[in-house]
Amino acid sequence: MASHSSSSSSSDSLSHPTDRPSGRPRFVAWRHGHRFQASLPLALSSCLLTTGLPWLTAALAPGTALAATAAATSIATRDLSADAKAAAAETVFNAAATLDAFKREADDRLRGQRRQIEGLQTQLKTAEAQRQTDIAALRSELAQAQERFVAELAARDRAYAREIAVFRRTVEDIAATPEGAEALRVYNAGEEVKALGMLRRLADARRQAREVRNNIETAADYRKEAMLALDARNKGKLTTRDVIAKFEEVTQLDPGLHWDWVELGRLYNDAGQLDKAKTAAQRSVEASSTDRDRSVALNELGRVMFTQGDLAGARAWFQESLDIAKRLAAADPSSATLHHDVSVSLIKLGDVLFAQGDLAGARARFQDSSDIHLHLAAADPSSANLQRDVSVSLIRLGDVLAAQGDLNSARARFQDSLAIRQRLAAADPSSASIQRDVCVSLDRLGYVLITQGDLAGALAHIRDSSDILKRLAAADPSSASLQRDVSVSQDSLGDVLIAQGDLAGARARFQDSLDIRQRLATASPSSASLQRDVSISLNRLGHVLIAQGDLGGARARFQDSLDIAKRLAAADPSSAELQRAVSISLIKLGDVHIAQGDLAGARTRFQDSLDIRKRLAEADPSSAESQRDLVVSLVKLAQVPGSGVRWRQVAEQVERMRLRGILAPGDIWMVEESRKEAAEQDGSSKQP
Repeated sequence: MASHSSSSSSSDSLSHPTDRPSGRPRFVAWRHGHRFQASLPLALSSCLLTTGLPWLTAALAPGTALAATAAATSIATRDLSADAKAAAAETVFNAAATLDAFKREADDRLRGQRRQIEGLQTQLKTAEAQRQTDIAALRSELAQAQERFVAELAARDRAYAREIAVFRRTVEDIAATPEGAEALRVYNAGEEVKALGMLRRLADARRQAREVRNNIETAADYRKEAMLALDARNKGKLTTRDVIAKFEEVTQLDPGLHWDWVELGRLYNDAGQLDKAKTAAQRSVEASSTDRDRSVALNELGRVMFTQGDLAGARAWFQESLDIAKRLAAADPSSATLHHDVSVSLIKLGDVLFAQGDLAGARARFQDSSDIHLHLAAADPSSANLQRDVSVSLIRLGDVLAAQGDLNSARARFQDSLAIRQRLAAADPSSASIQRDVCVSLDRLGYVLITQGDLAGALAHIRDSSDILKRLAAADPSSASLQRDVSVSQDSLGDVLIAQGDLAGARARFQDSLDIRQRLATASPSSASLQRDVSISLNRLGHVLIAQGDLGGARARFQDSLDIAKRLAAADPSSAELQRAVSISLIKLGDVHIAQGDLAGARTRFQDSLDIRKRLAEADPSSAESQRDLVVSLVKLAQVPGSGVRWRQVAEQVERMRLRGILAPGDIWMVEESRKEAAEQDGSSKQP
């Protein structure tokens, strides 16, 4: 009934069902084909203390005892090895019950048999000491003599016959394993206490094995419930916390299944419990039984590290996962599942490259993934999961195009993605995950529309997204990812309201977003992404406070934001996104200094920001965002007397962007304005 994907169901990650093992192989006993008898617990506790045997026999109801005796005597001696038979025969012969019966029934015949047995025992000891070649024959002859002696006694004494039948069955159960037979040999050698200790350890091992078997069987039942609960959560009927509890039960009972840890780790990640998510991902790696399992597990481990801000570590795991997936797909080119796994790893690796500022590298990975998705979806057009995969690739490609300044192409990708997701949502209105996908596409479109100046269109898209997200978050308050989604929609609404001049409305939205993010960051202090979110909200609030004239409040927000950004950037110097965040906070603080008349302070902040942005722009010339950031820092410094930056430098940077086709349509005005400012500055500098 269960299906599993190699990727998470969280934020725009890929989802594709593949057959997953429905349970574990049935527990294999210590010896194949052997089932221990009901009398074994007695043997393990006190059967060899043979004074207990008469009590046991007497305790049986007369009918039960007779039935047991008849059953025991009618069944032939079980199929044991020669050594095991010898050990069992010796134990039965030496039993206290046998000795008591001999005392009662002793005559010349029985005495003669006993002397014969004693003689054979002496011969066997001598042969063993001298390592003679006839040891096996002597041991077999002795065992047969002992069995004849016991049979003779049983034929004479009915009570003894019943008693010794129970004892024989127990002893043969013990002798059925090499460990048990060895314990009997030790017991027969007169080391009863040592033998009982051996049997107790054997009993404990078997008890633990039975517990493991029972736990695995119970986990198989619980797993079915957990998978249904996961489906109910995706329909908005259960919370993330509810489903976490069910998968925790499964993994506690049976920690050996890779996919259980994958599902639990994804749930932990969604709940913002990153330390637990990382542990679950590590357990999934340990439990991997195939190369494909390992590839999936490495992606899960990389995803947690990505969220925690360790981009270098995440990239290494994603690359290893991709290498495995490519090798498996090459070995089985007809497998859609294996090719899908390649696409998942490409997406994840692209995400890291995007965060590190390598837009060209990210775009290449996203395009390769998109090609795979389109091929798979064309081969199976009825698959909703494959259609969703196509929509994910469109979102990722749109993100890169937007960052590179190609807003029209980005808008087209986002619109295509939205069309697919709205169609899927209409076909499955109960799916909370598909509803969330729709929100992602709406938000992306809203962002582009804001940038292109279509505020009414942006507001409509963002409000639709916000309404859906609030409903989903209310249905699952334990989902940190849904709570974060709500905060993102509040930010987007605030951005539109600022553009429309509604500062009070924008401030309220930004404050709501900050409250959510601070709560989430407190609950998950190891999450770099949540700390980054707090920094962003602080910057947005500070921006509104400047517009409202509260410079002190704005400066406090910007300083807090800068402190967070610096801490995160120091922890992960490979992240271009975090370096850019520092530069943004520096710009914001510089603006406050300007408003407060502190030109020296502003100049220092703007210069620090420019230094960072120069490095980022040089590292990725294809990034329209980085090139535009450079323009902003140059403009800020050009406006500050004594900065050393002139408007001519601004105009040259803008012209370079125009010629390369990465100047956004909404920024075309900067061409003439920067030229005009440069001309005025050059002209004034030539005047005496």
